Amino acid sequence: MNDGDINPEVFDLHKVCFLVTLLRTVTDEGS
Repeated sequence: MNDGDINPEVFDLHKVCFLVTLLRTVTDEGS
């Protein structure tokens, strides 16, 4: 997959999902 073929909306969605998963992991470890 070339960088030019990546859909910005899809990239943002994946980034948000990653951040949510990371935040959940940190929260679970903290509780």
